[in-house]
Amino acid sequence: PPSSNDPEDLQLWLECAAQREAVTRYQNIVQKARDRKAYDSLSLMQRHIVQWFEDIRDAVEIRQKEYLSNKKDKRPARKRYGPFLCSLPPEKMSVIVAHEAMTQALLQSGKAGKEGI
Repeated sequence: PPSSNDPEDLQLWLECAAQREAVTRYQNIVQKARDRKAYDSLSLMQRHIVQWFEDIRDAVEIRQKEYLSNKKDKRPARKRYGPFLCSLPPEKMSVIVAHEAMTQALLQSGKAGKEGI
């Protein structure tokens, strides 16, 4: 925990700790399923999150490498989002994106004529 009594420092520390725990938890779930060679024992939600976690992590890692290698890219958006994408490790970014996608899917369920989860 932070040494100061600043609530913002404490909040930031708690958020970072929660993200580290989520990364570790997802990695353990994946490893245990691989060891058993069976993903069937995972709940439907766990399977989706684990699948999203790995896919997003890999995609973020590729985009980070592309941005950092300074390849000539004709997409101007990369210059805008590249620094933000590289501000966190791919695992943390993946957890944030997967959790946000899950939250939005649950919150938007059935709205505007769309069927959600």
